[in-house]
Amino acid sequence: MVVAFEPSASSYAALSRKIEINGADDRISAYCIALSDATEGGYLWMENSDAGHSMHTIAGAGGRKLRQAVPVFTGTDFNRLMGVPSPDYVKLDVDGIETSVLQGFFGLGSIRAILVEAEAEDEKAAVDAIMLANGFERSGRRLAPGTRNLIYEKTETPPAYRTAANAAQG
Repeated sequence: MVVAFEPSASSYAALSRKIEINGADDRISAYCIALSDATEGGYLWMENSDAGHSMHTIAGAGGRKLRQAVPVFTGTDFNRLMGVPSPDYVKLDVDGIETSVLQGFFGLGSIRAILVEAEAEDEKAAVDAIMLANGFERSGRRLAPGTRNLIYEKTETPPAYRTAANAAQG
């Protein structure tokens, strides 16, 4: 089962139509919501409301001229409140709020791997720090040369605990 989240109303409509055309409604559930580190009402700020347009944000207008009201959930709250099965795998492409979305997912112990699209080096470093602190390691696998995608896989023991255990053993 695939669960998809798309906060832009026009992109959500296009996604829903693609699911219908492909006869995949029994395998894909799409929700017109945003994910972040808090469950609340919010706004999606957009430069353009066309379907498929990118660089929208719920983190403040930042010069964008259009806004759309949107419900915002943490991944953990969405799972708990909606009764959707916990994910094993997550693909994240959220244009600048990667760390906020990731922090909202860490109550879900079922996640085995997360693919995160991060563009800038400071974004990659922030994602690395959060993922390592929550028991994930960056995979050596690459999807394509020069990709912005980072793959993290769950470790058996979070690195912070391994370091503490090694220090305790002397």
